[in-house]
Amino acid sequence: MLASGHVDGRFLAGIARIAGEAGVRLLITHPDYLVPALSLSEQVALVEEFPWVMLERAAYVASSGSPRPVPIVQIAEAIRATGVRRNVVSSDLGQPRNPPYPDGLAAFVGHLRQAGFTRSELMTMLIEGPANLIGLSDRARHPVPRR
Repeated sequence: MLASGHVDGRFLAGIARIAGEAGVRLLITHPDYLVPALSLSEQVALVEEFPWVMLERAAYVASSGSPRPVPIVQIAEAIRATGVRRNVVSSDLGQPRNPPYPDGLAAFVGHLRQAGFTRSELMTMLIEGPANLIGLSDRARHPVPRR
């Protein structure tokens, strides 16, 4: 598995090709944020062309402590357009102006729930997607039981 980090969006298709040739999955980090600043059509094109590409939706991107918060409605639209199974939810929090990561992640998930995502869809993005990225797809089908 390879994560794009803060690679300029112009290079992502090439990186996706190379990742595919190497037989690894590619996670494009916060695609709708300042870097890589992919348009919705660019995000859709990447997941359609490269089946091994996943998109990360980070709580930081929507946080009020972020220099340029992205509205939840925009993030929700991008998830719907690219498919729940092609997205993972993460925090990317920890900065002084943001809430602690557990609180911030929980709030982000709550906002996604208010945007219309079901519990099942959220679990797909929080558990199954990340497990598939690192090759634990069998565990993704059998998550740790709730207490």
